[in-house]
Amino acid sequence: VAAEDGSGVTGTLTVVQDERRQDLALNDLSLVFRGVDLTHFKGFLDTIPLSGRLSGPVSTDGYLDNLAVRVDWAFADARLPGRPVSRLAGAGRVRLGGSDGLRFLPFTLTSSDLWLPTVRQVAPPVVLEGRAYAAGTLDGPWRAVTFTGSVTHRDGDRPESAAGGTMFLDLRGAEAFVRADLEFSRLDFDGIRAGFPTLPVRGAVAGPVALEGTASRMRITSRLDGELGHLETDGWFALQYPERWGADSAEIRFRGLDLAVLAGRGPATRLAGTMHVTGLAGEAR
Repeated sequence: VAAEDGSGVTGTLTVVQDERRQDLALNDLSLVFRGVDLTHFKGFLDTIPLSGRLSGPVSTDGYLDNLAVRVDWAFADARLPGRPVSRLAGAGRVRLGGSDGLRFLPFTLTSSDLWLPTVRQVAPPVVLEGRAYAAGTLDGPWRAVTFTGSVTHRDGDRPESAAGGTMFLDLRGAEAFVRADLEFSRLDFDGIRAGFPTLPVRGAVAGPVALEGTASRMRITSRLDGELGHLETDGWFALQYPERWGADSAEIRFRGLDLAVLAGRGPATRLAGTMHVTGLAGEAR
């Protein structure tokens, strides 16, 4: 099937309507999309938060409530300048339709190369620029999904950051909720600078980080080592940087702390101690 705009679909499929199950089956489907507009998929998903064109192969088998799927797709984002392309490949089972729209049962993401401004249209808490390369498992509804695997972030020629672990992201409320247990092999502040342009910290750290909450109130437990020294945190923080940031009954322990790295200026130091912080920027104590 070809359209006047050059888009098209080639392949085969068998559609089965089961009146007893009130469900639809896509058996032995094997298609290749070529620049297909996402609006054509609205019959399967109640909400599509993206606009653009999809290319690549897909194969399925089974009913929509437990569909075996294999994809290797490229998506060109029509809402962003230059129509940047994101790619993902994977296989697993999904449920299409119902109150969730799309649910992973689970689905293995074997590889991905994601343009983060495109991801931000689906998940507004993603403030980083550049690209993310993720592989792992997706489980649950797409608006309250659990990812277990590894992610690498790279923004142009800036240093990369990488982490592995589990993250739950819930986008169903007025404010996104995150619960994560991550191990950073490298978190480079210079590499994420475009997402946090006024954050002065330089260099990189590594270590475990656990998160739970929203950007306005996030529990952070971490144990990090790097150029700034050794740093441990335990408490509640406000992370809407730079508009609203601070802490609520948070404890920060440090050893060998270099304020020149932490503040991005000034003399080098090697400080040790414990700090208890409550309050927002300008009023923390």
